[in-house]
Amino acid sequence: MKQNFVVEFIFILVLILFSVYRYFYNVESVVMKVFSPTMAAVDLNGDRQIEGGEIVCVSGIKTFSDNLSDFNEELAAKLDVSYKDAISLAYMTKDYSNFLLSNKVVKFKADDVQENSDCLSGDILVNNKSYREKLLEEGYAYSDEFEYNSEKLNARIEEAKNLHPVIMNRNSKKYHEIGCKFGKAAQDYSVLIINDLPENAIPCKWCHREEGPAIEVKSVYPDRITDGTVKMYLTDMTTHLKVKNDCSSNVCQALLTEINNAKETIDIAAYGWVSVPEVDAALKNAVERGVKFRMVYDFSTRPAYYPDTAKIAQYACESRNDLVAGNSRLTEYLMHNKFIVFDGKKVAAGSLNYSKTDFSEFNSNFVLFIDSSDVTKVYTDEFEQMLGGKFHTDKTKRAQYSNYKLGDTDLQVYFSPQDNIITDKVLGYVNNAKKYIYMPVFVITHKPLEAALLAAKERGVDVRLIVDATNVGAKKSSVRHLRELGIPVKVENYAGKLHSKSIIIDDEYILAGSMNFSRSGESRNDENMLIIKNSRLAVFYKDFFLYLWGKIPDIYLTGNPRAESIESIGSCFDGIDNDFDGKIDKADEGCFTGR
Repeated sequence: MKQNFVVEFIFILVLILFSVYRYFYNVESVVMKVFSPTMAAVDLNGDRQIEGGEIVCVSGIKTFSDNLSDFNEELAAKLDVSYKDAISLAYMTKDYSNFLLSNKVVKFKADDVQENSDCLSGDILVNNKSYREKLLEEGYAYSDEFEYNSEKLNARIEEAKNLHPVIMNRNSKKYHEIGCKFGKAAQDYSVLIINDLPENAIPCKWCHREEGPAIEVKSVYPDRITDGTVKMYLTDMTTHLKVKNDCSSNVCQALLTEINNAKETIDIAAYGWVSVPEVDAALKNAVERGVKFRMVYDFSTRPAYYPDTAKIAQYACESRNDLVAGNSRLTEYLMHNKFIVFDGKKVAAGSLNYSKTDFSEFNSNFVLFIDSSDVTKVYTDEFEQMLGGKFHTDKTKRAQYSNYKLGDTDLQVYFSPQDNIITDKVLGYVNNAKKYIYMPVFVITHKPLEAALLAAKERGVDVRLIVDATNVGAKKSSVRHLRELGIPVKVENYAGKLHSKSIIIDDEYILAGSMNFSRSGESRNDENMLIIKNSRLAVFYKDFFLYLWGKIPDIYLTGNPRAESIESIGSCFDGIDNDFDGKIDKADEGCFTGR
């Protein structure tokens, strides 16, 4: 009996020594569960069980928790963060913590002094790198003891302000606004971002009394204005941080209405196509009721981004892409138009691609609906040239263009490459500007236009640009040179693209269409541009530009946020490859390093 006791004692002692060895000598273990950014269950004894002595706490840092009863008021006051934004930041931090720790093989480095009886305090090493330091470096944590990255922490807080956290009761499937008394009373709840709610979630009637079955983030700037025979849409990427696979946006509904109302013809010139069920169904139904659907599209568009182009073209009775057999040079040029002609009477034209990102207003675009048989004839003539096999430099120039008078709007229409749009048209308007030139653009690389903008600044014109983050680092981008010579250029910091190709001048003119301000846009690709003279529309667009300008921080007058990074609001949670590098959200290092 005494011998058995000795054996048991030795076994227990060895087990204790082994456990101490694992705690203090960094033996590799598996993270079994992440409770919060600073607390996790680590399988220290290797038995694949969560036991009381294996709960570890990361010491020396402070983070927000999505446990509603554990709100860190002191940290919120120190960082000047609201309750709602703190919960959003907690959601982001927990998401990042799970990415780094869940089911990972790690080492635990215990503190020399253990002051917390509820858990073992110390640091977790992931790939031999400090998890504590990672949280501090990437702006997910604050510390009074260790160095932290205040710039990235502020960027995280700004990103949190654009999220919409809700409380979902997992039992009832009801979701509540942050702060709702019924949400706080739920025993089994999750904090989620509204766009991540399951389809069967229903709103709490007490805190969503004014809402329908789902919450929609409302735009703070109107998205459309009409002046009789023309209607202008300006889609706002700052309020649509998730891509939808439906046609609920105003601009998509407007296009859907025209498709459904078409009686004779629908002619589509599309750079590419990504299916949205309602739009596809409307086109199919139009064909079935006898509407003649024709389509031209780009041959070289990357299938990864426009996978459904050929499929939608199959609905058409006639279709053609810009493949020029035996001429690879011409084939490489783009059929970059985005316009639709309905019944030869109305046209929708602008920068909007026919894709989920643009139909859902995730990207910012300019679209003009024009109710004029004379204007649509110009577009139809251009369309039929391409449908007949003439693209790019093979097209012929129209003998004469008229200045179309549509109510209070004077309208001109031009096409690339035959019309030398920038050289022969745009530069003249820029050179005659007297008060301001505002440009929301996807990209600018055209050197003569760059020189004209600099000349305008020198004669006292207020010149400003907002440029999309995707192309700002391109070798030929004008952004750096314009900034060096004193022209304010902001680079947008949102998940969606600033996809407009527009110029607003002196409360009088809008120059906009499908053409990027580049040599290729002017002299190679198939493009169209509208020159619109209408003070009311121009002022509306100017105010929209200034609204966007105000929403982009001034630090991006000199800095360039990466398109998929912590700096670009929403880009790490949208399920989109924002910078076209093949990596999405958590897989993109920009979402954790910022660069």
